[in-house]
This record gives sequence, structure tokens and C-alpha cells, in this order.
Amino acid sequence: MNRRAALLAFLVCSLAVLAYAPALRAGWIWDDDSYVTENPLVQSPGGLAGIWSLTRDPQSGEVVSNTPQYYPFVFTSFWIEHALWGLKPFGYHATNVLLHLLNGWLAWRLLLRLGLPGAGIAAALFALHPMHVESVAWVTERKNLLSGAFYLLAFLAYLRFDDERRARWWLLAFLAFAAALLSKSVTATLPIVLAAAVFWRRRRLGWRDLVPLLPFVAAGALSGWFTAHLEQVKVGAEGADSWRMTAYRLALVPPRAWWHYVQTTWFPHPIQFVYPRWDLDPRAVIGWIAAGSIAVLVLVLWFTRRRLSWAPILLVFASAVTLAPALGFVPVYPHRFSWVADHFAYLGSLPLIALAVLVADAIGRRFVPAPSRARAALAVAGVVLVAFAARAHLAARTYHDARTLWEHTLAVNPDAWIASTNLGIELMKDPARTRRDEARAKELFESATQSVLGREQAWSNLGQWHLVHGDAERAAECFRASLAADPTHRRSHGGLAQALIARISALGSTRAALDAIHAARMEIGNDARLAQLEAWVLATRPDPRAGDRQRAREIITKLVAQRPGDAGLLDTAAAAAAANGDFPAAVRHAENALRRASPAVQPQLRARLDLYRAGRPFVSEGR
Repeated sequence: MNRRAALLAFLVCSLAVLAYAPALRAGWIWDDDSYVTENPLVQSPGGLAGIWSLTRDPQSGEVVSNTPQYYPFVFTSFWIEHALWGLKPFGYHATNVLLHLLNGWLAWRLLLRLGLPGAGIAAALFALHPMHVESVAWVTERKNLLSGAFYLLAFLAYLRFDDERRARWWLLAFLAFAAALLSKSVTATLPIVLAAAVFWRRRRLGWRDLVPLLPFVAAGALSGWFTAHLEQVKVGAEGADSWRMTAYRLALVPPRAWWHYVQTTWFPHPIQFVYPRWDLDPRAVIGWIAAGSIAVLVLVLWFTRRRLSWAPILLVFASAVTLAPALGFVPVYPHRFSWVADHFAYLGSLPLIALAVLVADAIGRRFVPAPSRARAALAVAGVVLVAFAARAHLAARTYHDARTLWEHTLAVNPDAWIASTNLGIELMKDPARTRRDEARAKELFESATQSVLGREQAWSNLGQWHLVHGDAERAAECFRASLAADPTHRRSHGGLAQALIARISALGSTRAALDAIHAARMEIGNDARLAQLEAWVLATRPDPRAGDRQRAREIITKLVAQRPGDAGLLDTAAAAAAANGDFPAAVRHAENALRRASPAVQPQLRARLDLYRAGRPFVSEGR
């Protein structure tokens, strides 16, 4: 690298740091809790074993990861960072920025090796593109940055192997590709792009070129399958469309999504965290126009390939293939609220940027005199880069924290149900929330219930809101509405049980409480919390019947055996033991409960412990 190139690289890096400066001052946002701040594997010294291993889901029996997705390189990077600087967000954001700059340098090396014009300008545009703010400013999207680095490294190593045919370069390429897959499986399309690159360099593709790629194809297919499996059984992607809706999705979503990424790459406005999700309406003309225009584009590029060269064809092909996993061919969770997202296009934007530079270079060669061409190119590129940096800076400011992000999302996309739901959650999580915040959270949840795709989650959140405000009856109604929309919604099953228990606990009559427990069991099935409540009512009722006390002890003994460290269960076990006259056991259980209980309930537990020490059972005030 000569001095001039080094100076330009330094200026681009400096501009990128300025562009992403708001991200360096940002905190945590959506999903950062499950990936970092509340992930016990990331925060445990022995967590690496869990990060790299698989387990079986206790309910479905399916093989799943111990992390939200099986991306062990990503979670290992978080584990290392947590060991270095704990949960201070600056270090995580700084790592993201550095990885993105590394990817810009790798992109430059790759485009140079492919012999594409304007490689440096294209790499600089990639480094400063506003579309990539989502990947850089969002800690969770370390997936994009780390997988992108391994992807580009694998690409470069394979081109070196293609030149020299030395096994070490093939092995390095394969290992880097495996690391990319274990960081994010969307990189599975690399072998197809590699085949296109080999064809571009030689204008032919034979078995000698294809056979070395077969292990890449096998590894990519396995990784893609397992990610799709996790999306269905763990993450929550929609996969139960009718055959007709599936056909509409396959016909209408991918072409329109690809054009969206072309438009956003070349003209990055607007930039949104959640873009509007269009309906799968076969009567909508724009969907068929997008599909038809893809066919026209393919035909035009093919029949003009001798005049335009293969470069535009292969760059369009590379972008489509790289973006394919996120274009709607397979359902993923984010498609529930938008068919497109900026972080989906992190690697897929690079061929489109290179294509834009290629077109600009062709225009310059045709209309700009040779002596002025280099200066004109630098001037135009400089203006665009500064504009990109300014736009990226503004976008990065919206990632300051979760509330800022969702407020901005709703401001630009009022119909984003995911933003309504998550902003409501953030308002309720704030310990300094006001009554106005609580009222607004309720309005947001109620608004989100109108969405067909997000209503089960919105009803569940609304149920939790009513539980917090002591209205167990209304909460139960909301959880039932959630389960009507999605009978498998786990949080609503738990919430309904919690609401029913809260309602039962408020009943003054022991007989009424037992009848309500029976009715609740008929509705939600066997639930450990219902069983604990039944044991408590039987053990502490003022008018015990024959067998009540022994039945209470049998129930709670089984529950304590399953969860011996639960303070609530131990408290109930103490009451049941005292009801049966076994005061030594009651004292032992009560002391264990007191050691494990939160400070808020310790006075009540201590009062009951004093009763047991005096040889007296605890009796509730119910009738």
C-alpha cells in the first residue's frame, strides 16, 4: 500500500469512527439480554461448554442449542468480553466497530483480487454505508460482523487456492467457512458465489473446479437446515402457512425484497429498524411487477452479456444468492413483522455496491476526459462518503437505548406491532415509570392486539399489565385471548396459571378456593403452582376435613423433591408439616425457606417460624 492509499484508508477509518461514535456511547437494546446481559452461559466461567454443546428441549424432545441460536463463535466472543470488561457496553460496541472496519479492509482485498474497478471506493462505501448501522450499533448483530469476517477470509483463501492449487489454502478456506457458519448460517451460500467467481476469472467451470466445493456445499446445507430447525422449534418462526399462502410468499416476497435491498443500497433512504410489512395480496400489482421485472432484468443481462461483459451479471447473481436466505424462501422470526431488514443485507450489499461503482466507472470512462477522471472519481466518491457518514451518524443515534430505538421506530412506522409491544415492555420495566407511562404501555399493548401476526404476544403482555395492576380476572381474559391466537404460546400458559392462582388466592372461602383450583386444573391441566396452592389451602384451612392435612403433605413432598431450593415450596411444606403435628420438620423447612426467601417476604416467614417453634400450626383466615 503506497502512502496515498494509506492516507485515504486512514481518512475512511476516521470517518467511520465518527459515523459510529453514537454507537460507542450506546447501551443495550432488543435481544441483547438473551445474548449477553441475561445469558448465564456468557457470564459463567464454565459457560463455554454450554455454548458449544447441544441439548434436548424438555417439552418437544427436539435437539436444540443452549443459546438463542447455535452460533458458538459469537457467544464465545461475548464470553471473552464479559471476562474482560463485564457488562460495560462500550467494549462490545467498540469490538463491533473494529470488526466492521476489518470487514471493509477484507472487502477491499477481495475486490482487488477479483480485478473489479474502484475496489477502494467500493470498500469505503461498504464501511460507511448507512444500511450497516443496524449490524454495527446492535450488539446482538455481532453475528453479521463475525460471520462476515470469516466469510471474506474464506473467499480470499479459496481464490488463493484456485490460483495455486495448494491444499493448505483449501483447508484455510474451509476452516474459515466453517467458522462463518458457526457465527451465522446465512453464509452457507458462499460455495455458490465461489463457483461464480471461478467462472468469472476463467470463463469456464469444470469438474476440477466444482469438486473442491462439494464439502463446502455439504457443510452449508447442514448448517442451513439446523438453523431453519431452530427457527421453527425455538425462535418462533411462522411455518404453518397454507400451501396457497406459501405459494404467494414464494412468488411475491423474494423479488420485492431483493428490489428493496437494491434500492436501499444505492439510495439509502429511508433507513428504518422495522420496515413496513406488505400484505401477501395476489391482487396487488406491485408484487407481480417486482417479480416480472426480475425476469426482464435476467433476460436483458443475458442477451447483452457480450456487450456489457459478465461482470454485471455475476454481481447481480452474487447479490441474489447471498441475500437468498433472508428473501422469504424460508420463514424466519423477523418476517413476522417485516419482510426486510438492514441486517439481512450486510454481505449481500457488497456485490450491489461493487456494481454501482462498476456502472459509475463505465460512465466516467465514456464522458469524463482521461486526465480528469481520477480527480473526478475521488471528488464524487468523497461527497458520497461524507453523505453516507452523516446519514450513518444520524441512524446510529437511534440505537442509544431500547426506548429510544422503539420510539423512533414507531415515529417512522406507526403500524409496527413489534415496536408497540416492545416499547410497552420497556415502559413497564422502568423502575421510575409514572402512571402516564403505565397508561401509555397499556395503550400500546391494546394497539398491538389489532395485528394478526403479533396479537398473541400483545395479548400476553396486556395480561401481564393487568396482573401488575391487580386485576386477575381481566388478566385471565387476556391470556385466554392470546392462547386462542396461538395455543402453543408458553408465556400465556404460564400467565393464565398465574392469573388463576391470583384470583383463587383472593377468595375468602376455603371451599370456593378448592372448587376454583379444580376448575383451573380442568382448564390448564396439571400445574405445579396450582398443586402448591392446593397444598397450602388444605394445610392452613381453619376447618380441616378428614385427610386434608395428610393430602397436603403428600402433594408438597412431591413438589419439594423436584425443586428443593424453592422458598415458596419450603414455606408450604412447613405449613403442611405443622398441620400434621410434625413441628421439628416444620421448623426445619421454615428455616430453609427463610434463608432462601427475598427480603420482602422474610417478616411473614419469620412470624410463621415463631408459631412452629411454639408448637402451633399456621391457620389462614379463610372460611
